[in-house]
Amino acid sequence: MTSATSLPTIELKNIFHREQHVIALFFKYNRTLIDLVKTIPQAAFSKTNRCWYVFNMPGVLL
Repeated sequence: MTSATSLPTIELKNIFHREQHVIALFFKYNRTLIDLVKTIPQAAFSKTNRCWYVFNMPGVLL
């Protein structure tokens, strides 16, 4: 019997934060995923929205 490992679910939403349109990344706490998101240039955590976000520009999430 093999055990199936599930990948974390990430929900992307366009939101307006700090007077800018940004892409919000919502996911359950996952240290590995957080470390990966931190490698995205200008990624930041929003305490208000309880999510990570990046600026809504071409190529940011490639």
